[in-house]
Amino acid sequence: ATAATRGSASAITIARHIDGDEQNGKDALNLAAEGLWNMRLYPQAADILTASLPDIPNSKSILGKIQIFSNLRPYKGADLPLTDPRSPVQRLMVGAITDTLSDALLSECMSHHPFASDLDWKRNLPQTKRIAGIFRNLSGQTGLPQVVVQDIVLGTMKINTAPSKEAGWRIVVEFAGVAPQNFFVINEDGTYKIVAFNESFSEVGVESLFLLHHGQEMEATSLLDWKRDLMTSGEGDDPLGGPLFARLWITGKSKGAQAIELAAASLVSNESILRTLRPQVLSIRNDAKTDRERDNLDLLLTSISLREEDGTAAKLTSQQLLARQPDSVTAVTLAGRAYGLTRDWASWKALLAGRLENHPNDRGLLLQKAEEAEAEGDFSLARHAFRTILDGGHALPDDYNTYAWLSLFEGTVDDQALAAAQQANLLTHNSNYAYLHTLACVSAARGETAQARQLLLEAMTAGYLEEPNSAIWYGFGRIYEQYGVYDAARTAYRRVERSEGSHSPTDPFVLAQSRLKSLATPQIQR
Repeated sequence: ATAATRGSASAITIARHIDGDEQNGKDALNLAAEGLWNMRLYPQAADILTASLPDIPNSKSILGKIQIFSNLRPYKGADLPLTDPRSPVQRLMVGAITDTLSDALLSECMSHHPFASDLDWKRNLPQTKRIAGIFRNLSGQTGLPQVVVQDIVLGTMKINTAPSKEAGWRIVVEFAGVAPQNFFVINEDGTYKIVAFNESFSEVGVESLFLLHHGQEMEATSLLDWKRDLMTSGEGDDPLGGPLFARLWITGKSKGAQAIELAAASLVSNESILRTLRPQVLSIRNDAKTDRERDNLDLLLTSISLREEDGTAAKLTSQQLLARQPDSVTAVTLAGRAYGLTRDWASWKALLAGRLENHPNDRGLLLQKAEEAEAEGDFSLARHAFRTILDGGHALPDDYNTYAWLSLFEGTVDDQALAAAQQANLLTHNSNYAYLHTLACVSAARGETAQARQLLLEAMTAGYLEEPNSAIWYGFGRIYEQYGVYDAARTAYRRVERSEGSHSPTDPFVLAQSRLKSLATPQIQR
């Protein structure tokens, strides 16, 4: 109270006269500092914490807080004028972090044009609002009030315009200790609007087509250049490897309507848009002059066919890729998925068998073997493929996680599954949502309910979830079953929805439906 009303120096003087050993005074100062930062009196809190040094048990933590609070002030809100292209980014970030992000504010800051339909726009809203959950969880982890976390995050936020001679604005947002966030802003009917950010893919394709078809080819080119600059080619040893978009678009070289449409087609996921683009891609493919062009266009046509679930067309173009690049894992993968759409399991297996005979430990081929087995419903064979990867000494955390997850489909949640799930989490320091979720579900299936519940809560924290999503509800359903609370289990399983656009045989929705079926049997009606 003294520090708040009469200044830090007076409070420090009082602390020096506290009876007892020296640590009593330090403890009083630390408690006072907590009260001050809770009142958002940050410089005073920093002064008080400085006076408590050295505090042997807590010095490292105290020094960190001093560094944060010394120059921190309560954040006053978005202050950039609407004439500044950084304004929509600032307003969006402030709204998200302070949990005041309304649909109206989103519409003011973000363009609707990158979304192929109102449904796509609505699907994007939860992803944007997820930012608020991140900082609420951060508040819980640090023990600092949410408003203090907001002040820290917003107070250290820097919004810069990256130098560029192209149309549009590249906006970079920096937070202390967080990777930069990238946005692309254009002037839309006299108002600055965000059209893309780091994770945008399909939206970049849809927006670039919109711009191209509305007389803004320069803006479309600039947007695609921006997206390309955020990506690496990543081809490696595979002649067909790397992101398809990165093969089709080269910053500073690619331009023109045809190049824009091809690049957009590699990003767009909307089937109706892809149907309109396919004839043009086919025409360009027929006129291709080099194998590099043919490879890229066959990759694009195969990708479009797979997204449209046209197995016959995908098989045709993927076979052409295989004929030119027989050792390409990408070509093998695409051909296999084409076989999967036509349910031609024998051809898929034959495609892999000869290659695996020559390269029995090739991770890419083993992953394909597992994918084929999963598609056919042979989860035991899929686990065996992953077991080979694990025993080969070059397994990634995701390999351990998938091996454990498949045990839930096989119905054999054995000790090896548990060990693999634990290894995936140890390798990622118990910070990965998917791996924590798998370990929780494996633990629940083994009857370890207390551990499973705690792991589900930790997974929610790692995934920045404020309430359970479909996958988390599946985990709770397994716990309820172990307790014999079957009505609650059924309710949880019914809340599990198939992942958007997913036809994966290993989706949690498949597991939930299987459990609902088992709970419908007569012996469970109790």
